[in-house]
Amino acid sequence: MAKISFEGLKDVYYAGEDVEGAIILTEVKGLEARSIVIELYYQIIVISSGQRRYGYTKRVDIYKEEIDRDVKFTTDSTRYEFKIHIPEDAPPSIAYEISRRVDWVLRVKLDIPFHRDIVKDIILKVYNSVKPTQSIIENITVENQYARLVIDKNIFEHNETVTGKFIIFNMPSRTKKIRICLYTRLEIKVEEAILTDILASEYEITCVEYDSHKLSINREYTFKLDRNAIWSATYINPDIRTIVYVILKFDIKYAPDIILKAPITIYHEKRRISIKKVSVEETIAETLTEEIMKIMRDGRIRDVVDIRLELGFKYDVDEIIKACNKLVEEGKLEIIEAGELLRKYRIKDIKMVN
Repeated sequence: MAKISFEGLKDVYYAGEDVEGAIILTEVKGLEARSIVIELYYQIIVISSGQRRYGYTKRVDIYKEEIDRDVKFTTDSTRYEFKIHIPEDAPPSIAYEISRRVDWVLRVKLDIPFHRDIVKDIILKVYNSVKPTQSIIENITVENQYARLVIDKNIFEHNETVTGKFIIFNMPSRTKKIRICLYTRLEIKVEEAILTDILASEYEITCVEYDSHKLSINREYTFKLDRNAIWSATYINPDIRTIVYVILKFDIKYAPDIILKAPITIYHEKRRISIKKVSVEETIAETLTEEIMKIMRDGRIRDVVDIRLELGFKYDVDEIIKACNKLVEEGKLEIIEAGELLRKYRIKDIKMVN
């Protein structure tokens, strides 16, 4: 059976760049194809699990070309080069959860007479963000009767650490801890036959925590929110908005949280985007580690079987073990219980800061 693979793809693309590479067809000698088509498109996927359950998918075609037709292969392998432009205003890849995402898909399809089409898809990672037009402000300050939150500036590059400070004026008696977090609000426009709606979801990206009993009133504390691979940049178009902000939260027992919120802008600088060319296998491995980190963010302990189940059986056990071991080496996961299939992992605890 014919096989399709890609050559020369990069790990990340920036809107406005070209996707360049080659399609490699193998085990095709003697095979006939009506056509060979390459496509690039993105699809917005929303699955609602609320009171009104529905699934929504919107596909937007960027490029489609028939690169060959009525071909009979006389050799065992064939190579086709391609170059596809990603528009400047293209939305970024978004994958906070399986039910709210934007996927960029590069697809090659062989139309074989009297047989099922042979199709190969690969998910690309595309970056895009707003382009800052305002000057960087020295800091952003928000406060209420309980605290003051100061962010060192309002605009950060995607690779930067978000820094700031806070002061507690008044600590409610049942406060368990203080959390400083980076959040993203994702808004997706859903257009159905009789309804247009904006579906909004909020995602906690990264946090630092403070034991309330170790904090002093009217004392200044500094914090850092380190860059995380799943951060989203700030992006706005008619269908998709990603809004980034820093919050200070009083986690209070038996009472609503008290929250201070400061919006910031995170943007991608094109020169900082990696131009490393990777194989399909490397791309899959990177995607797998990111997906594992997403499901492990809740702090639960999971073994390899649990992880494979939550990922929808998309990956082999060996691939998951390899990815988890890599994350352990990088200090992102820790091993809770030894074993092979029963080895248990947990995301590394965020240390309390005095």
